[in-house]
Amino acid sequence: MATKIRIPSRVVEVLEKTIERTAVELMAIGLYRDGKITLRQAADLVSVDAKHETLNTPLLGLRGYQGRAHDA
Repeated sequence: MATKIRIPSRVVEVLEKTIERTAVELMAIGLYRDGKITLRQAADLVSVDAKHETLNTPLLGLRGYQGRAHDA
């Protein structure tokens, strides 16, 4: 499925990855935080090998994010 969205140029200027990659990563993080998908599913979405990743990686290493209660 393809969707078009408008992203302000000032946002695009600071991205270190492609817009597509950034969008997928942000959606995976959001879905995981909302409890809609598992960590493994989030990792699959962004093609991360979960065996070598932890909750402190760029995938979930958000400022102030402490993980869901059952992740602790």
